[in-house]
Amino acid sequence: TPRGISSFTTTIYLSFLFLVSSSYTESMRLVRRRRRTPRPPLTAHRRKQREIARGILLQRVEQWSMIMGILPKRVAIRDQRTRWGSASTLGNVNFSWRVAAMPDEIQDYIVIHELAHLREMNHSSAFWEIVAAHCPEYRQHRAWLRKYGTQYHRTLV
Repeated sequence: TPRGISSFTTTIYLSFLFLVSSSYTESMRLVRRRRRTPRPPLTAHRRKQREIARGILLQRVEQWSMIMGILPKRVAIRDQRTRWGSASTLGNVNFSWRVAAMPDEIQDYIVIHELAHLREMNHSSAFWEIVAAHCPEYRQHRAWLRKYGTQYHRTLV
C-alpha cells in the first residue's frame, strides 16, 4: 500500500463516503468526501429515452462535423453525471444523453464545443475562435448551461 493509506478508514453516512484519518483519534479529521448515489436500474422506458437521444445527437454531430470539417472517429452517448460532453486525443467524442433534452441551440453549442476540441485540446483563445466561428452566441449558451444545466442532471435520471 502507498505510504499513509493504511492510516485512513472509510465510513458511509447519509449516502456520503467519508475518508477519515485515524491518526488523530481525538478529532477524527475529515480528509475527503465523495457522494455515492446508486444509479437507477435501466428500464425499458429509460432504454428508449437513450435510443432517442442517440438519434438526435448523432444527427447533430453529423451535421456540424460536415460544416466544421472535423470528423470524429467515434461518437458515444453515455450516462455522464458531471459533464455534458468530452473529447479525446484519439479523436473520439462523448455526450451525455441528457443533452438531447435541451433546447436545440444549446445542443448545437455542446456539439460544436466538443468537435472544436478535436482541433484544440484545451480552452485557449484558438479554441474559442473555432467555437465562435460556428456559434457566435456561445457566451449566452455557456451562461444558460451554468444557470439551468444542473436541473437536467438532477431531474433526468
